[in-house]
Amino acid sequence: MNDEEIQGRLRLTDAMNTYNPALTVLKNKGYHLYFVPDERPQCFGDFWAMKDGRVFIAMDPLRLLGLIGVWEGMGDGWSHLRYEDIWGQLTDIGFVEDDFRSWDENAFQQLTRELRLVFDAMGQDLPEPVTRAALAQIIKSWSEGEEITGQDLSGE
Repeated sequence: MNDEEIQGRLRLTDAMNTYNPALTVLKNKGYHLYFVPDERPQCFGDFWAMKDGRVFIAMDPLRLLGLIGVWEGMGDGWSHLRYEDIWGQLTDIGFVEDDFRSWDENAFQQLTRELRLVFDAMGQDLPEPVTRAALAQIIKSWSEGEEITGQDLSGE
C-alpha cells in the first residue's frame, strides 16, 4: 500500500503496539513517567505520569494518555462539571431493545447518517433506505459476533 492509497484513511485500535507511542507522546509533553509493579501476582502494575504537581495513574499507557487528555480538556475541576450522557447514548444504540420504534423519524435519520460513517470505516455499505428493524438486527448481530451480510442490511 502506498501513501496515496492510505492518505485520509486510518484505523487505530487499542493494542499493545500502541503503548510505546502513547508513552512517547506523554514524554514529549514533559511528563515524568514511572511504572510501579503490583505486589499481587495476578496484577501487572500501574503506569504513572507526573507534571506540575499533578499525578495520573492508570493500568496501561493508553488509559494514562486518556486520563491526561480528560484533564487537558476539562481542567482540574473535571469531576465537578456537568456532562452530557454520551456513554448512555452510545450504549443505548449498541444494546438497542425496541428496534428503534421509540425513536422519532428525525432522530432515526440522524442515527443512520452517523452510522454510515461507521459502516464506511468497516468497509460495509448501509443501504438507503434502511428499516428500523433491519438496523436493529445488524447492531444486535455485532454483539453476537455475527458477520454482516447483504441480506442483513436490507431485510424488514
